[in-house]
Amino acid sequence: MPLAQSPSRLAALCAVLLLAGCATVGPDYQRPTLDLPAAWQAPQGAQTPDVLSHWWQRTEDAQLIALVDAALA
Repeated sequence: MPLAQSPSRLAALCAVLLLAGCATVGPDYQRPTLDLPAAWQAPQGAQTPDVLSHWWQRTEDAQLIALVDAALA
């Protein structure tokens, strides 16, 4: 059966050709060099867990503070 008479085969062929065209890169492609650190470092001034342990109190929202205190009680 010729391709023109089978729409599903024609659609499959077009899909394969489109996907194959998206996957190719030029012959002069060079992978970019990434300047990565050897290990992760915390940013300067990062908050310690002690500061974050009572974060809801910093909102100064009486309802939120009451809800969290009730949940933790």
